[in-house]
Amino acid sequence: MSNSLTPSRPAALSLGISLLLTATAMAGPRLEISSREWNFGEVWQGEPLAVKVTLKNTGDEPLTLEVKSSCGCTVPTKPKSPLGPGESDVMEIKYDSGHRRGAANQTVTITTNDPVEPAVPFKVIGNVRPIFELKPVDALSFGRVYRNTEETRSIEVLNLYSDAVKVELKPGQSFGAFDVKLEEIEPGRKYQLSAKTRPPLSVGAARTEVVLSTGLTRLPEVRVPVYAAVQPPVAFSPPRLFLPKNSVSEIKQTLRVTYSPDKPVKILAVKPSHDAVKAEIREASRDGKPGGEQTQEILVTLPPGDQVPDQSELALEITTDLTEPEYAKIVIPIRVVSATRADTQQTGVTAPPQPTPERTPAP
Repeated sequence: MSNSLTPSRPAALSLGISLLLTATAMAGPRLEISSREWNFGEVWQGEPLAVKVTLKNTGDEPLTLEVKSSCGCTVPTKPKSPLGPGESDVMEIKYDSGHRRGAANQTVTITTNDPVEPAVPFKVIGNVRPIFELKPVDALSFGRVYRNTEETRSIEVLNLYSDAVKVELKPGQSFGAFDVKLEEIEPGRKYQLSAKTRPPLSVGAARTEVVLSTGLTRLPEVRVPVYAAVQPPVAFSPPRLFLPKNSVSEIKQTLRVTYSPDKPVKILAVKPSHDAVKAEIREASRDGKPGGEQTQEILVTLPPGDQVPDQSELALEITTDLTEPEYAKIVIPIRVVSATRADTQQTGVTAPPQPTPERTPAP
């Protein structure tokens, strides 16, 4: 007679397997995390945001930990690694609401040697309400200008905060090529920020940053970039020409000459370095926009490649009526090249078909 308290053989086998699986599941390092998501809700920009997460090793072997954020706005502290069996540590995660606006949806990934779950994602979500809005864009951009351009660009600075805010230009700033002015349109609510170019401008990128003081602890400053691309008094496009060595016929290319609408440039002469290269100056034209840049064209005829001696240095020497030495005479190089795919894109000349290399049969 069997004892009713003694499990049957199939039941005993099932229980043994269950105990074995449980023991196996507990073996090795195991990560237990106090939470897997942080929803900070809706906050104003600049609000200090941080959360603490407990990481614990519930296994029987040391647990190694590494953390990586999907964004520089979400910064976790580095937890202790390794954690011994039963040991825990606290990781703090901060979110930078001062430089991030709108919906937050970031991930901090915790990578471990836990064989069951080696990568644990920790989600950071919420919404940051901007205190200020800049209209129409977040910067003052002048685009392409010339050395004597005198233009003004403006944007609105709107206070969206619950309280009125006194916004001022931070004292002691230097704005380089720009004059900057801030006007209050509606007390504590609406401002207009303007920047004006100050000729003569230096050729190249003109940049500055306007810092606005707000008096708010959470967002003491608002920074507005200002930039312009100052064009030279005369420019040539493309800046160099290419002649395929294996070309068998003449190649015609066009040099586009642009200059400021308020100071037209006259092309006095174009002198090729080789008799086989020809150049023709065409009449100036406007781009059709009020105050738009003026252009001229130089039609260049390049000879077949076999008419140019090897090692020849070809160029066009262009003389203008400008007084500055760097613009009075400009040299456009003509490079003699093999007709590769890259050269084809720049010259518009189709490269001849290349032979297919022979393949060695696999052993």
